[in-house]
Amino acid sequence: MSQQSLLEIEYTKKIQAAAVNQAVTQLVAAKKGLSETSKRLSKNKDYDAAISSLQRFGVEMSRVALQQRVTRAIRQSGLQEVIEELNLVNSPTTDVSSLSSFSTETETTQPATTESTPEESTRPTLHA
Repeated sequence: MSQQSLLEIEYTKKIQAAAVNQAVTQLVAAKKGLSETSKRLSKNKDYDAAISSLQRFGVEMSRVALQQRVTRAIRQSGLQEVIEELNLVNSPTTDVSSLSSFSTETETTQPATTESTPEESTRPTLHA
């Protein structure tokens, strides 16, 4: 095989994979956005249209295989949403200041004084 034909095969495979991913994404969005009754009514049409479109790209996929991919994607996206919610709940917010940065008016208006007597500075310090 020539280099050109290997590149064409590689591009074709990438385009086919992208087409499958796009079909699954659209079916997930359609399934999440519809009521239960609408889901049952449009389910067959949506899957038929997706399979027909994928066949145009040279992808042969059964309805069952496509349904399994959609179910898996919905399950994964549901888990991702839960993880994102947990991260939002557990993440520290910048709106709340910490206690270490808390100061009173007297602390900010009066300079700190650390004067020591000459006797204190020459006294030996005992460490336990």
